[in-house]
Amino acid sequence: MIVDGKAGRSYENISQLKFSPDGSRVAYVGHSPSGYFAVIDEEESSGFNSVSGARFSENGKRYGYVGTTEKGVVVVIDGKASKPYREFDGMAISPDGSRYAYEAHVDMLQMSVRQYLGRTYESEITIDGKVSPAANLVSTLEQSYTNEKQIFRFSPNSKRLAMASMVSGGGKYLVTVDGVARPSPGMCFRFIFSPDSAHFAYVTRENIHDKSFVTVVLDNKVVQSVPLSQRGDIVLIAQAVEDGRNTGMKSVNPE
Repeated sequence: MIVDGKAGRSYENISQLKFSPDGSRVAYVGHSPSGYFAVIDEEESSGFNSVSGARFSENGKRYGYVGTTEKGVVVVIDGKASKPYREFDGMAISPDGSRYAYEAHVDMLQMSVRQYLGRTYESEITIDGKVSPAANLVSTLEQSYTNEKQIFRFSPNSKRLAMASMVSGGGKYLVTVDGVARPSPGMCFRFIFSPDSAHFAYVTRENIHDKSFVTVVLDNKVVQSVPLSQRGDIVLIAQAVEDGRNTGMKSVNPE
């Protein structure tokens, strides 16, 4: 990898090049016969079976990635690896780098007897280093066709944290902001905090009595619910195309 004319280590293969948003740092994955390595600012990690999901905070002060080992999946924050997990769900780092959150599935052998017999949860949530069992099933704040779940979202000032989950068995969708979980009218799309971090909003789509509705939720309150006509899917596709061409959100006239 050559960055600004300076060559780094040599590998059989190099992939997943990523700069921090402020351009101050660089990360990539190097592959050699001894394994896969996360390389952050030319500092090489220990070898892994695979490495993925590298990301920086917006100011570049903190980084994280996911590595797989013979014992399971580990989440690495600023070079410090977590315990092995059975499966990784999702991770987020706050804009100023002061906070982070991730969720991962615990191996059954790591669960207590009570947890194992009750099988109330198999996941753990880690927020700023504090680990707690996940009360509900993992879900996502942004429905999309990408493989990566967006479970967590930090506010612009890094003080607020939102996450998504679903109640086991009932399928009820929950949006949790600042630790308070509330039922949502439907699956979440386009979750966003206001620029001053004071408010949050998202869009849902749900079916009620064989009719489809798009609902706008602001601070856990429904402010608008619009029924979709038979051409509603076309409208949503048009909206997606328009969003892809513009940085801001623009409305589409259903007519």
